Amino acid sequence: MANANDVLKIAAGEIGYVALNDPKNGSKYGRWLAELLKQSWLAGPSTTVPWCAIFVSWVFFTAGVSVPGMPTAACGNIREANRNTSRHIKNKYDAQPGDIVLFRWDGKVNNFDYSDHVGIVEKNCGSYVQTIEGNTSSSNAGSQGNGGGVWRRTRSWSNIQMVIRPVYGAPTVVKKNMNDAKIADIPNQVYTGKEIKPNITSGAGATFDVSYDNNINIGYGIVTATGNGNWTGSVSKLFKILPEQLVKFTDVDPTAWYVNTLAKAVELGYINGYSGTSLIDPNGNLTRGQACCMIANAEGAKLDSAFSDVIASPYYYEAVNWAEENEIVNGKDGAFRPDDPCTRQEFCCMLYNLAGNPDPAGEPTRYSDWNSVADWARDAVAWCVEVDVLSGDVGMIRPNDNCLRCEAAALLVNYKNLT
Repeated sequence: MANANDVLKIAAGEIGYVALNDPKNGSKYGRWLAELLKQSWLAGPSTTVPWCAIFVSWVFFTAGVSVPGMPTAACGNIREANRNTSRHIKNKYDAQPGDIVLFRWDGKVNNFDYSDHVGIVEKNCGSYVQTIEGNTSSSNAGSQGNGGGVWRRTRSWSNIQMVIRPVYGAPTVVKKNMNDAKIADIPNQVYTGKEIKPNITSGAGATFDVSYDNNINIGYGIVTATGNGNWTGSVSKLFKILPEQLVKFTDVDPTAWYVNTLAKAVELGYINGYSGTSLIDPNGNLTRGQACCMIANAEGAKLDSAFSDVIASPYYYEAVNWAEENEIVNGKDGAFRPDDPCTRQEFCCMLYNLAGNPDPAGEPTRYSDWNSVADWARDAVAWCVEVDVLSGDVGMIRPNDNCLRCEAAALLVNYKNLT
């Protein structure tokens, strides 16, 4: 069933209607009641068919609210059907929006032998009421009970004869969808081996119940918010569960193969994120300068550089110098090319040189691309495969591919595990 707000919305939508401007005979409300009651006279000229009670009847009928005594063209029918019932509000000063109000212009409001006019209370303003009425004028200058239009009016308590409160249904609850709840992103969570249940918040003030899935192991946890109260539906958000060393980085995939070795490399100080950011760029290409920094970090050594294109200001200055003096790296034509990508076979050579150039036992010909390894890198790659520093990738070494930062971290961790 409709409520008071529904009735007032319908009534307010009629404000400004003037029967004399209607191209058809009578008022639209009179024609409606004539059809409903099969009494053609109700559709007669609006100047001879009073329609204030018809208007109120039309509003409540349209809203689907049943009121005793309506539909009718007579204020008296409404008065007598509701007088001395629970719908009759004895203290008229308690009038509420959606109530029906009957008027008597001579001020004899305690006399119930007739009523002059009827309207719908829109607002109780304390010292007066604001109403929506049919068949009234737009101001006090015109007829108050037969003015021919639908207007919003203010009325004195002195002319109010009776207040009637229809039986309304419960207020209509408009459910909101959880897709509009504006659930905030969930920050990375630290892996503990136990269930992780991060708090979630709604920017739209949604109320909801929470459930969690995949919230124990390293990977993507799922939190689902299911609306309750005035909210319906559900929405899920992913959150990352990462080793403690990687939680501060926003670009780490918790399901990637490198997670554990990258965490170890960060913990041991081999690799760091980019200064001033929350990025570690695990899938970015490793540069030759970065490679030197990682190895220098692992070995704890920093010196000056001798290569012509390595100036004293870049971050890799001292690391490249140390790597060159310890014969871990070699330049070409007097240049080191620190900003060039470092290939996988080049990084193997650096680790091989760091290990003192041990002789490999043989060639790992089981890898389909072994013949693609450069002659100058063959001993280094063969040794790295032999001691499990390099395990290849689905049967391939990919020696000429650029080494990713996460791959370099894994290779270095594997290497340090040898010692």
